[in-house]
Amino acid sequence: MKIPLVSVICICYNHEKFLEESIISVINQSYENIEVFIIDDASTDGSWETITRLKEQFPTLTISRNEQNRGNCQ
Repeated sequence: MKIPLVSVICICYNHEKFLEESIISVINQSYENIEVFIIDDASTDGSWETITRLKEQFPTLTISRNEQNRGNCQ
């Protein structure tokens, strides 16, 4: 039996302080069939640097960055 895929989407705007702990928490779950998307909404703190470092550490992450802040609904 195939287990369902769970997609986790993390939208980030200046959440550098919480980002690493949040993403590692998702990755460390016992459920294995997951995909993680991180979208940076033009953060001005160090969020994008943290995201790219996490991508190096966990290559299966899918990351994207908006050039301009668009808000959560965009």
